[in-house]
Amino acid sequence: MGDDHLRMMNYRYPIFLASNAIFSLLLTSCSKQEIPINAHAAQDEPIRISVIDILIKKMMSDRQIPGLSLGVVKEGKTILQRAYGLADVEARTPAKVETIYPLASVSKIFTSVAVMRVVESGGLSLDDKIVRLLPGLPSVWGEITVRHLLSHTSGLPDVVVRDDPMEFLGETRQEALRKVAAIPLQSRPGETYRYIQTGYMLLGMILEQHSGKKFPAVMQEQLFGPLSMTSTRYGDARRDINGQASHYTMLRPDRDGKWMRLGRPEPIAVYWPDYEYPGAGLNSTVGDLARWEAALEPGRLLKLSSLETMWTATEESRVAQGRAFGTGCGWLIGEEAGHKWVGQVGGDSAAFLRFPDDHLTVIVLDNCRGSDVLSIALGVSKCIISGTDKNK
Repeated sequence: MGDDHLRMMNYRYPIFLASNAIFSLLLTSCSKQEIPINAHAAQDEPIRISVIDILIKKMMSDRQIPGLSLGVVKEGKTILQRAYGLADVEARTPAKVETIYPLASVSKIFTSVAVMRVVESGGLSLDDKIVRLLPGLPSVWGEITVRHLLSHTSGLPDVVVRDDPMEFLGETRQEALRKVAAIPLQSRPGETYRYIQTGYMLLGMILEQHSGKKFPAVMQEQLFGPLSMTSTRYGDARRDINGQASHYTMLRPDRDGKWMRLGRPEPIAVYWPDYEYPGAGLNSTVGDLARWEAALEPGRLLKLSSLETMWTATEESRVAQGRAFGTGCGWLIGEEAGHKWVGQVGGDSAAFLRFPDDHLTVIVLDNCRGSDVLSIALGVSKCIISGTDKNK
């Protein structure tokens, strides 16, 4: 999974450059079309909705994305929620802002916040050895810490064998844990960044051990319930989630494992065993993620110091990802035109990007793997930030 994650990031790079060109053209041609969203937006923050609409429709057409839902939060207020296209192509069901999408690896930011809350309460330390927290783990894992799990620097093998079709080391956590324990460490703990799912499986176990409850119940009690995230839940294609979009793909791996682009979207079913929910099994809406964004203000869920810890990239991750991105504790960290962002991208179809210095968050959820969702989110952010800069 780690290698596949980097391959997909590398695959997206040429598309990302193209999206920058599209954005520049649209921004030039539509710069005078400022349409306020509501009275508050008209007074304080004129947003070029027409530019955003054109940008998204252009990208959806070029990349054959069936459906997409968008949310934008600025200065603590939801200033834009829109949906485009179809949630289900076969049934001709329109996408809505209430449509539920799989978040894939965006799930990790929720698990990381839950872990940091336990750290703040004194229940554990980021530097605790996981063999102390989870008795029975292999002694060779003795130097691996909670911080290593969060930052993908544990050196552990991956429980995911391949992405397409999804294949795991085991159907159950017990089986997967037994098999991964039989594989040698890929590197010394803390030495190398490698994106894997194993670490978040173990983080889920640590949260269960601390609380005495199953992982989904922990997250519901600690986060989703208090934040009124009523459409957010764990599950995959085997669970019938009312209001969820059908999923498609524009990418398939070839015989060498390199991602190739298809001629048109194909239906795809995404499966995650229960033990992988902490890293990839969450489903949500743009509305619920806007509530999540509000809770990330310092002092609500976490102290500022804890947020800064999550949002500080490790040097190992910067080296592994060509310094275009870094990874902190469950969060990607990047910069666009001098504006820092933190967030996560999942399944190449879900993006949650937060620009702390600009008090801006962009949420893009679509139903097509291979959409290059990161560039869509960055394009929307440029529409808003450029307008804000010009109004200063």
